[in-house]
Amino acid sequence: MNGFNDDLFAFLNDEIIEFSIRELLAYQFDTSKFPFTVQGYTKKEKIDFMKGIITDIEKCIEMIEKDENAKLGAV
Repeated sequence: MNGFNDDLFAFLNDEIIEFSIRELLAYQFDTSKFPFTVQGYTKKEKIDFMKGIITDIEKCIEMIEKDENAKLGAV
């Protein structure tokens, strides 16, 4: 992942939790948290996880665009 832009993101829930994409992936696919030995995650599982995040971000962008367009139409 050379040249990868690893910006920090924040999650607000009673406290602010900052994390990078690398940290999110490391946490999501950490096999050491299981009390038993696991094979690990497949490339497809990791890609599907990231595609889900991208889909959520695209939905948020669409909502912002609709809101901004509605504000412009009301002026």
